[in-house]
Order: sequence, then C-alpha cells, then structure tokens
Amino acid sequence: MGSAEKSVSRVQSPSSAAVRLIVRTGIGGCICALLLAADAPLNIFSPFFSYLLKTYDRPAAHLSLLVLVIAVAISPLCHRVSTVAAACGRHPWRLAALTAVTFAFGARFIYHAHPLSTDEYAVWFQGRVFANGALTGQFPPDWLNRLIYPRFQNYLLVVSRTTGQVASAYWPGFALLLAAFNRIGADWLCNPVLSALTLVATARTCRLVFPNEDAVAGWAMLFTLASPVFAASGISYFAMTGLLLANLAFVWGFLRPTPRQLFFSGVMGSIALTFHNPLPHVLFAFPWLVWFLFQRPSWRQMLTLIAGYAPLTLLLGIGWVLFKAHIATDIANHAAHLPSQGALDWIASAFTLPDLGILFVRLASTVKLWIWAMPGLLILAGMGYARRRENIAVQLLTASAVLTYFGYFFVPFDQGNGWGYRYFHPAWSVLPILAGAAVAGSLPHRNDATPPALRNLAGSLIVCSLMILVPWQMTSIEHHISTQLARIPEVPADKRSIVFLSIERSKFLIDLIQNDPYLRNRSIRMISSGEHQDAEFLRNAHIDAVPLPATEFGQAWLIR
Repeated sequence: MGSAEKSVSRVQSPSSAAVRLIVRTGIGGCICALLLAADAPLNIFSPFFSYLLKTYDRPAAHLSLLVLVIAVAISPLCHRVSTVAAACGRHPWRLAALTAVTFAFGARFIYHAHPLSTDEYAVWFQGRVFANGALTGQFPPDWLNRLIYPRFQNYLLVVSRTTGQVASAYWPGFALLLAAFNRIGADWLCNPVLSALTLVATARTCRLVFPNEDAVAGWAMLFTLASPVFAASGISYFAMTGLLLANLAFVWGFLRPTPRQLFFSGVMGSIALTFHNPLPHVLFAFPWLVWFLFQRPSWRQMLTLIAGYAPLTLLLGIGWVLFKAHIATDIANHAAHLPSQGALDWIASAFTLPDLGILFVRLASTVKLWIWAMPGLLILAGMGYARRRENIAVQLLTASAVLTYFGYFFVPFDQGNGWGYRYFHPAWSVLPILAGAAVAGSLPHRNDATPPALRNLAGSLIVCSLMILVPWQMTSIEHHISTQLARIPEVPADKRSIVFLSIERSKFLIDLIQNDPYLRNRSIRMISSGEHQDAEFLRNAHIDAVPLPATEFGQAWLIR
C-alpha cells in the first residue's frame, strides 16, 4: 500500500470506529425497546420482575435511544472528557470520595434508607441482630406466620417454630459489615462506602491489567459512574456492590502472584464466597483458579492461596450452614423448606436445565443489563476485548463475565425485585474495564492509537448519561419506593401500634412486612387475615388496641 493510501486509511479509521459504535448501539437499543414493547407469555415472570419491566424499564429504553442521539450531536464538544479521564485515573480517591458523599445522599433521600425487597430486609435484619451482639432475632413463635410471609420462612429467613428464633438464610458476610454501620446508626451508609471503594478497586485492576496506562483506569471509572445500575446498587441494601468489590480485589493476586498478594486474594475470595451466597464468586473465580492451576504453581503458592480462603470460609460459610440447620431442627419445620443456601438437596433443587421460560427470563434480564448501563457500554466492552484480547488478564476477566452470565441460565427463577440484571452484577465491572481499554491508549509496537472521534463520542455518552439517564433512573427508584411506602396505613409517630397489611391486594405488600429483630419498633407490621380475625388475634395476645379506619391496603391499631 502506498503512503497516500495509508494516509487515507488513517483518516477513515477514526470515523469508522465511532460510526460502528453509533450503529451497533442504536440497533441494540431498538431491539431492547421492541422487546419491551411486546407482551411476554403469561406466568413466565414474577409479579415484581414484570412490573418493573413494564413500568420503569420500557420508558428507560426509549430514553436511552434519545441519549444516544443527543450524544452524537454534541460529541465534537466533548474532547475535554479525555483530560478528565486521565486526571481520574491518576487520582481515583478524589472521585471515590465525591461518589461516597453523593451516594450517601441518594441512600438517604432517594432510597429512603429502606430495604425495598425481602432479599434486602433479610440482610438488614441479620445486620441488626449482629449489632445487638446476638446470632438470631426473637419473635413469639405463635406470631411467625403474621410477621414473616410463610413462603419466605426457611427460604429467606430461617425460623424455629419452637423457640421463635429467626436468622437470615443468606451467608453472613454482608450482614456483619452492615452491623458495623448499624452501630453508628447508619447502615444505609454501607453500600455508598463500598461503591467508592469499588471505583478505587476498578482503577487498581486497570493498572494491573494495563500497566502505565492511567487513562484506561480513568475511563473505566467514568463509564462506571455513568451507568445507572452502579448508583442504584450503591444506594440500596442489595449485596451486589460488595460482591463486585471483593471479586475485583480477588484477581489482584493472580496478576501479581507474590505470596502476600495470593494470600490477600484468598482472603478476598473467602469474603466474596461468604458475603451473601457462594454462587456469584464461584462463577467469577473459576476461570482464574483453572488458569492458575495450569501455570503449575509451587506448593507454597497454592498453600498460601488456600490459607487465605480457609478461615472465613470455614467460620462464616460452613459454620453458618450448620448454625442454620441447628435453628430449624424442630419437628414442625420438617415439612417446610430446608434452609436456603445450606442443605445439599436444596442446592441441587436450585439448579435445572434451562427451558423456554428461563430463556425468556434471561432475555429480559439481558435487556435490563443493556438499559441500566451507559448507552453503548456493552458495545465498547466488545471493542475493548477485540482490541486487547491477546492480554491474558483480558481473556480471564471476559471468561469470568461470560461464565457468570451463562451460569444463571441454570437457575430456575428471575431476580424479582432489583435494578438492572442483579445476578450479573458481581462481574459487572468487567464491562467498564474493557470499555476503557477500547478508548484509551495504544497497543505497543502497533499503529493502534484510539481514534479521537471514538474518544469524543465515548465522552459525550458519559456526559449525557450522567446528566439525563442516571437522574431519570434515580427518580424512577424514588418514585417506586415512595409508592410502596405510601401503601402503609399512617399512624401517629408518638404512639405504639400494630399495622395489619392485606397482602392479597398487592404483591408488593409482602415486602413491607418488616420489623426489628426483637420487635422494638414502635409500629409493628403484620400480615392481615381479615378485620375480625385480626381483632381476635389481638385479644388472644392480650393486646389492648383500638382500630383506626381501614385503608385500601390494611388497617392500623393503636396500642393503649
């Protein structure tokens, strides 16, 4: 090829990369919007999952397309974003500190410091138990079916019908961390702090994978913040942010396999394993552990990694499984579900070969993954993999993400409540890291500098997503939570009360049956069995209470 042809090729290359990003993002966005416009077959999705798809994800898909159009229009004006990315890559703690403050505000005033789902409530509950210096909460045994939705007993919360002991079915790592924040009266602050640390961990992972390329770290951090799912998880009580952080830190020892780093990786792996449930870390870690074994590590390296894993895995993992089994050993429980994430036969029943229903669920989950990310993020991640695929760390990160994605095809239920694709979130940071590799730096020994047009477009997508899409999704979250909380009958704040909720009138009321582990809350929420049965229940419990007028969703009784 002559010099003139090479020059033309270099001129055409910048625009072609940006055009590919625009076209592929537009096509992907249109497909998501069309899929959400279609009605899924009946009884495939849970009521919670279906409601969030139709009510909030449909308009978000249309807004994502509008964001793409605006980003294309203003991309020539966003050339300075690359300078901001480079600065963020050099000083990740500054951006992390700002993120912690912003997300703390969001947790308090957008999420209302409220565990939205029973998944979140179970961990919140256990965190308060640990903060009280105990292992279980305590409910009156005869009240269990009033205080905990029966289908959630020994599924999300382990109960003893003999003693009234109650504990979370999930492994206790996250609850222990929440307990520390609960001691200062701010358990809602936990995930904002973890989110800030996740940004720093993302930057460090980028530096280990792409040495001497600070810009990759900066771009990855900005892509992360520009994705609504990161903020949504960061202001919630879901465990996904902590799993994401622990999985990122886990890979560091494999990128620098010194004894100290391998021990640290083992510790972080055990934290991820026992943080909530073991499956997310098992899927993420599997490619790294297999690759590590194929490198024929020394016995010292293997024992160091095992030594890091063993203590917390035995104490918080196996120990918690045995403790839950001890709680639920009374005869009355044998007919109920076995403790979640505990018994081997329950684990076997939690997996199945994917059928048509699961394929529909995972297709919808993929749509949520797309529209809760910054527009174009998945396309940029694919471009980053194609550009850096010779890097073994890139291959392993990609393998972790792919295995996490497909591993849940064998889990026979959707995620219910939650933002984005929750099951994928423990591996989600792979996407912004690969996207950062697509737009930053150049490969050694190659004429492969990132096209300026692609950088400008990526920068404009960040700006537009931060200014339009993230606020929109935060507003949707606040609206949804406020709507649910408004269904609780109002009671005077200075009076003790019992609120009966009629869960047959709305499935979302099930998640509002939330109480202190020792019923120290001034207003206790219970499941209603009808006004006459509720009155009879109070008489039998020797509770002197007077009813307030019933509402559409329940009735409050003031305790005299």
